[in-house]
Amino acid sequence: LDHCLHPEFLEDQLERSLERLNLATLDVYLLHNPEYYLSWAERRPIPLDEARQTYYQRIRLAFEFLEQAVADGRIQSYGISSNTFPEPARSYTFTDLNCIWQIAQGISPNHHFRWVQLPMNLLETGAATEANLPDKQTALQFAQDHQLAVLVNRPLNAFRQESLIRLADVLPPNYPATPEEVSTAVDSCIQLESQFANEHLAGLKLDDETNQQLLDYLAVGRMLEGNWGGFGTFQNWQDVKARFILPRSQTAVEFLSNRPDLPDETALWLDAYVEAANILLAALSAFYQEQAAKRMTRILETAVSADPEWQAKTLSQTAVRALRSTAGVSSVLVGMRQQRYVLDILAELEHPITVKERTDSWQQMNEQSKQ
Repeated sequence: LDHCLHPEFLEDQLERSLERLNLATLDVYLLHNPEYYLSWAERRPIPLDEARQTYYQRIRLAFEFLEQAVADGRIQSYGISSNTFPEPARSYTFTDLNCIWQIAQGISPNHHFRWVQLPMNLLETGAATEANLPDKQTALQFAQDHQLAVLVNRPLNAFRQESLIRLADVLPPNYPATPEEVSTAVDSCIQLESQFANEHLAGLKLDDETNQQLLDYLAVGRMLEGNWGGFGTFQNWQDVKARFILPRSQTAVEFLSNRPDLPDETALWLDAYVEAANILLAALSAFYQEQAAKRMTRILETAVSADPEWQAKTLSQTAVRALRSTAGVSSVLVGMRQQRYVLDILAELEHPITVKERTDSWQQMNEQSKQ
């Protein structure tokens, strides 16, 4: 992923933003994910001290440009959005909020560095629990002490062991599936896929490229054989199914269904395969859905145990309430693409809260969620 903080690039992007928005001045200008440089440097590998020296020099140059943009009247203030503010200080990609503050102070005591954006949720608690700054402060505490506004992103999308966990209620499946049932469904699909390759494909009289594509696309069973238990979370499985498995298999099924010369025996095979694939996908979805329902219940119970004031009607409301009731959090950024998500969050915002220091609650959440 290409990434740049050079002043010339920022100049171009700032002018484009002003033009698109038809504005003379932006309220806030955020530098997003400067730590991409550190990820790149780690893969090289570049010694950590050298990489960090370059990293903060790049940020210094960007801040000098942004201070000039403030002086020019094109922005009012600026900040940094980084996923690595909450990381342990020993992490190669850690972004040191104190170091960034010192850079801003070095440019001008009256600097306009005012904003910090970072991830924080019920499973990723580092912003409130990782003491990675001087005087054993967390990023949230440091920001609060230095009057930095904190924007929390990913309040409902947590990453744990490189898997995405959606912090929202999941209902148990109507018909749970055992591992044995999933394995049986996989075997049924594989048998039909072998039957297609050995008994039906040659009779279609297609070119070699189309033959291979059909074999690759009509392979739900073979794709899942030995792998179906490794998707990690219900959300990951749903994404793989929606983005990869279904589009490929549906393309092949439609191709065969639309052939006017499709032999009757192949049409019968196709009906059987579609039914078998649907049974397999439904069984695997039920398997992961049941796991997710149990996990979401545990997370909700853990959150309420960590802080009874976080209890709400839904897990998503609990996740948002935990953040908006925590001192130091200025705004919680929730991405919502469906009306029911919006209604869920609007209902939460109607609930009165007490904003206060909740480090102990977050620490308890952190410890219990790892058990």
